[in-house]
Amino acid sequence: MTIQELGSLGEFVAAGATIATLIYLAIQIRQNSDSVRMAAEMDVSKLSAGWAALAVNNPELARIWDKAADEPTALTDDEIRQFLWFAMELLLLYEAQYHLYLKGHITEESWHAKAGLFVGLIKNPIVKKWWTAGLAPLSPEFRKYVNERLEREDLDWEYANVAKAGRLDA
Repeated sequence: MTIQELGSLGEFVAAGATIATLIYLAIQIRQNSDSVRMAAEMDVSKLSAGWAALAVNNPELARIWDKAADEPTALTDDEIRQFLWFAMELLLLYEAQYHLYLKGHITEESWHAKAGLFVGLIKNPIVKKWWTAGLAPLSPEFRKYVNERLEREDLDWEYANVAKAGRLDA
């Protein structure tokens, strides 16, 4: 075998090794992306569960949530204040999820399943007035997205009284 043939063989082996390395790196990147996505989905679930736990651990807050669904005009100023802070926390959670969705860290299916909830919440007259006033500290990009969703007629999710929704005799 001549030196030229050995050189050609060496180039062929190096090319094969480079291709194998690139395939390996692509697999590793994909696995890492899947891991990041799964971790983000888990974090979103934990944060949402933490928000729900606020109502579970505070019966007064849960009562205000349900009252705001049934009789928003019957809330006192203190109840409205507490309800809006609770709603704002939820909207901040959803804004974070929205940005994770835009970056591809949570799936489209997961995002759209949750998007109806906050759009329904904003349809509540108290939250709608607050939202329209622009008082929520949310990004313009998220506000635009929400406003576009609010304009769609095919979204019919309604914010509801949790206690009534779970009653078996209703």
